Amino acid sequence: MATRLGDLLLKQGLITSAQLDEALKYQVIFGGKLGTNLIEMGILEEEEVAGALSRQFCVPTISGEEIMNVEPQVLALLPRDLIEQHGVLPLKVEGRRLTLLMADPSNFNLIDDLAFRTGMIIKPVVAAEVRLVLALEKHYNISRDRRYIHVTKKLATKRPAPPPPAPAPESVPLPTAPLAAESQRPRDALEFSLADLAATEELAEIDPLEEILDSETLALYLADARDRDDVLDSIASYLSHEYARVALFLVRGNAAHGWKASIDGQELPEFKQAQFPLDEPSILKTVVETSSFLLGPIPRTPFNSMFLQEIGGRVPQTALLVPLLMMGRVVGIIYVDGQGDELAEKLFELQKITIKAAMAFEILVLKNKIVSM
Repeated sequence: MATRLGDLLLKQGLITSAQLDEALKYQVIFGGKLGTNLIEMGILEEEEVAGALSRQFCVPTISGEEIMNVEPQVLALLPRDLIEQHGVLPLKVEGRRLTLLMADPSNFNLIDDLAFRTGMIIKPVVAAEVRLVLALEKHYNISRDRRYIHVTKKLATKRPAPPPPAPAPESVPLPTAPLAAESQRPRDALEFSLADLAATEELAEIDPLEEILDSETLALYLADARDRDDVLDSIASYLSHEYARVALFLVRGNAAHGWKASIDGQELPEFKQAQFPLDEPSILKTVVETSSFLLGPIPRTPFNSMFLQEIGGRVPQTALLVPLLMMGRVVGIIYVDGQGDELAEKLFELQKITIKAAMAFEILVLKNKIVSM
């Protein structure tokens, strides 16, 4: 059995156990392979990840320059749909030997199939996932998932020096129209046992994700989530039946990325392409900086207006934003709006949902550690 990448990196002293734990949490929340997250976090360089993958799979690696500069006639050897489906890239031909960059060089069935298709001997090579994604976009116009847009910027920069510890966040007032902000939550009232969520035979009977109409069903879905998408989609499904307008965000780097939004239960498909910078005044920036909820009218700022346009344009009487906290920082935000008194009464419920979501992510992290080490 091949050595897991995380275990290999630990043995070679390239990362610490603490760094691996942090990267596995990133992987669960933001997706992508372990090496991609280590590059994004500035822990490893692309070449270090590629070298580790080479040792893991016992196949050669290849330079980024060679991957990004391939002869057109070589690229034409395999159809685009097969390239996209399997994550492979033909690189060069030497006699009857085809050098093939593969996302998974241990897929011997695929190697045999491609050898039959091309009539060539396949020589697999490996590189960091993010380099393959970038090359497929250049050579075949296969668009990068948004998850890889931020990390590809790391390929052109050197690893930065570790930043000094950040001071504890202070309450940041919004520029206009005061909003309620509170970071102290009634811990004893919000604490509950994970066993209360998981200790039920109903978990084995849950069907694939469908409409979630009550908080008890939501808890069951969160406890049995298979991945990050299950967690966030479950929350979005439940909230869309409880609130007229809903938006969920993932916070990565210096931006809030749209996940799902709905108006009157109807999903807004374009919202998943939305991205909101966190370096300009906005309600999203305030939630991230204070790590606390906001309740009140939305102040008029350019980026608040941009956000409202993405969810229908209507300015609400009151908005409620609640952060999802993990790893000591905000990794997600729930937005709902409506009448002021009604939203105030819902604050406690939304805080419980974010805590349950964080616990669901922790379960996924533990599962990820089991298969990654």
